[in-house]
Amino acid sequence: MPGHAHATAATLGRCIRDPGGGHRRVADRPWPARGAAAGWRKWRPGAGPGAAIRACRACGALIHAGLVDLGLMPVTVAPVSPTAAAEPVAAVGLELLLCPDCRLLQPAHRVTVPAEPRLATERCVTTLIARFQLRPDMPVTVLADGGAGWLPMLRRFGFTPGLARSGTAVAQRLREVTAPPGLLLAGDAIGRSAALPDLLEGIRQLLAPGGIAVFDLPDLLRVVEANRFDLFCPGRNAWPSLLVAEMLLGQHGLVVCGLVRPPGLLRLLVCHAEDHGKPVGSEVAARRAAERVAGLESGEAYQRLAEVVLETRAAVFDLLLAARRDDRQVLGLGASAAAARLLAGCGIGPGLLPGTVDAHPPWHGMVLPGSRVPVVPPEALAAVVPDLVLVLDGRPASEARQLLGEAGLWTARIAVILPKFQIIRAGTA
Repeated sequence: MPGHAHATAATLGRCIRDPGGGHRRVADRPWPARGAAAGWRKWRPGAGPGAAIRACRACGALIHAGLVDLGLMPVTVAPVSPTAAAEPVAAVGLELLLCPDCRLLQPAHRVTVPAEPRLATERCVTTLIARFQLRPDMPVTVLADGGAGWLPMLRRFGFTPGLARSGTAVAQRLREVTAPPGLLLAGDAIGRSAALPDLLEGIRQLLAPGGIAVFDLPDLLRVVEANRFDLFCPGRNAWPSLLVAEMLLGQHGLVVCGLVRPPGLLRLLVCHAEDHGKPVGSEVAARRAAERVAGLESGEAYQRLAEVVLETRAAVFDLLLAARRDDRQVLGLGASAAAARLLAGCGIGPGLLPGTVDAHPPWHGMVLPGSRVPVVPPEALAAVVPDLVLVLDGRPASEARQLLGEAGLWTARIAVILPKFQIIRAGTA
């Protein structure tokens, strides 16, 4: 098939369709041996954070060293009662690895963590309907492995989607008994799958000719550029950029023909490589260029992120330790999942941070898992009159200033941790 980039025993290539039509093959590399399963290979003393040699989950290349260790992350990040927090909390060591060959960012250890499906909005469905002239009577399949969040809104628009597991075996059985879907919603399946080749080959086989498959990825470019290491969580098996996703899809005769960007996501619109009726949108080429400029293809961006993680964790700990020695009052701001992971990753507990402010009433009186930092209502700002407030949830400094101003804390200092560690004044009265 012209333009197809299939993995063979000798090569690994990427099939990328040019906006002007046709396809081109880039980045051919030797295909590493796959004799052993991905995971621990052998121990090599002195090899750094990732002292065990592991194999990439996508291409099989050997990974000799870890990128950065984010520490122990709680599996459950929603606030819990103090009684529940006194019991042992499930936590997972989250070390990130970067494949030196295909540049797939991945965790060192596979962990299965149940995840609530992200519900599709009305705008998500109307965007697809308008772009591809979808009809409610067309066959639609949703992958249970990652796309279940699409089901309620699809039914609201009159579609009758089928629910299926991923993989080639399931795809072959479904093709024998049902019409192939013209719309296949995979959701977060790439990030959650423990068997990427089987997932993608199954989608290629199941998708009808001329059909569209939809994948959701975290917006890795935004995460890396903003240094939001607090958004990495256990339970994912991969964080691919668009460039890496195109390589993975290209190995199975699939190409990205369009992109949509819901908040925090990169939504890939994917078709068969031989489907020339769907030209590649200009947004795809623009995103490729942005990722290259940012250093995702070269790997430089990930190295910068690793440095930021180490420096930020040290700076936060040193700041809170100095505040304790000087007997200054400190509070946090935010009790989101990102805040829970940030505190756990920085090794901060109630001894250094006696509380964090959040406006969500059901969380008041509870504690963040892992760090056990209490969640307190906004009224605590006026009661405690903190000298220092740490922004834990990534909100802009302007919002933190406004909140402290409403509490009359104009002289308090605000520590903005991400995207760049800095300390500012709340303002002047």
